[in-house]
Amino acid sequence: MENTSRRAHAFIHVQGDTISKSESKSSKKAQNSKKDEKKTDSTDVRHVLVPKHEVISKEEVNKLLKELKIEDINLLPKIEQNDAALSSLNVKKGDVIKITRKSVTAGTSIYYRVVY
Repeated sequence: MENTSRRAHAFIHVQGDTISKSESKSSKKAQNSKKDEKKTDSTDVRHVLVPKHEVISKEEVNKLLKELKIEDINLLPKIEQNDAALSSLNVKKGDVIKITRKSVTAGTSIYYRVVY
């Protein structure tokens, strides 16, 4: 005899400080129908695995370029403007992002990316 019953799945949704739980597949379908909606700046990515991202000032960029002995910020590694980690920041192309990662083995590491 074939089992034709469907299991209900539980979904937990986290956005900012709000946590919601849905019990049916229909709620997932409703969320999927919203795929085409544009992401807003109110989306905040806070998670222990997401390192701190911050836009640095033009003065800090100039200091960094001198320190690294490079003349063009386009020689820095790139990060997309629509990267999820940047969703709560108001970034534009050409901004330099300072990424601070904490590690048990390496301590604190700082990386720089230019927004493209």
